[in-house]
Amino acid sequence: MQVQTLRYFLMVATTGSFLATARHFEVPASSVSRAISSLESELG
Repeated sequence: MQVQTLRYFLMVATTGSFLATARHFEVPASSVSRAISSLESELG
């Protein structure tokens, strides 16, 4: 589990938006989505 993925998760949970999270971290929204999906798979 990567720390950045947890940061994405917390920001998505706070804002309710993948796009807002992507803009905040200056990454593509698809990167945030993939990271969250990976976290979901890892945690079951």
